[in-house]
Amino acid sequence: MTLAWRLLALVLAAAGLVGSGYWWGGSAADNRHAADQLETERTAAGAKFREFERGDAAQVDLGQALRDQDTRYSQLESAFNELQRRRAPLVVRVPVPGAQLGAAPTGAQALDPAQTPRLVDLVPSQPGQFELQLSAGAVWMWNSSLAGADRPAGTCGLADTSEAACAAGTGITFDLAARNQAANAQLCAEDRVRHDKLIDFILQKKGTP
Repeated sequence: MTLAWRLLALVLAAAGLVGSGYWWGGSAADNRHAADQLETERTAAGAKFREFERGDAAQVDLGQALRDQDTRYSQLESAFNELQRRRAPLVVRVPVPGAQLGAAPTGAQALDPAQTPRLVDLVPSQPGQFELQLSAGAVWMWNSSLAGADRPAGTCGLADTSEAACAAGTGITFDLAARNQAANAQLCAEDRVRHDKLIDFILQKKGTP
């Protein structure tokens, strides 16, 4: 074989080595890319699975919380009904401090429940003598209904629904009760706005129209 042919053979061999090396390098790069892509997909799938698990756990927690709340409301409703069955007063008539009442009885004096079954039926007391206050029973029912749990007013609560405990005055007049109702209504309205905005945010994030 002449020198020229030998040189040509060497050139072709070198070209073959370069070509095979390039192919191997390209194949290895492709394999690494595929492996990285697979790892990314596995990570995303794992994250999605964990989100599903968290969602399922949240749903279970919500269901249990609602059942617990329903149990509490059932207990409260039973106690409220019993209190109303005994016609416990929702308001009491309390002497205004410093009023000249002569021989009038002292201390909290319950209004006749047969004549005043509801707050809206009450007639205001005479100025300078008595003021109408919510009874401990009324405040207990109000606060417990808002909280969804037993919220005693003084000693009036699930543990003690006696007349002595629940017919006591609380110092809360109709004016204070109205202010409290207005504040609660405002808080409820604000919560509804937040709830609606949260729902909108979640739906937009999910791409739901």
